[in-house]
Amino acid sequence: MTAAINDLSIYGIFYGNYPELVKVLEHAKDHAKEELKKSKNMLEYLNQDVKEEPQEEDNGAKEAIINQYANKGI
Repeated sequence: MTAAINDLSIYGIFYGNYPELVKVLEHAKDHAKEELKKSKNMLEYLNQDVKEEPQEEDNGAKEAIINQYANKGI
């Protein structure tokens, strides 16, 4: 949407021709950019929890299982 507003001059819509329309569209573009920044920050915040791997509380049990498979000699 913001790129389309930047391309208005291609279609003959200039500040001199349509000053009120350009003002409103520029305001809408600024608002859209703010919302995109908020959404990006929220997604980054939510993805922080996903990227962190859960901590193993009992590493001893994990090691015991690995040793069982290693000692079977299959």
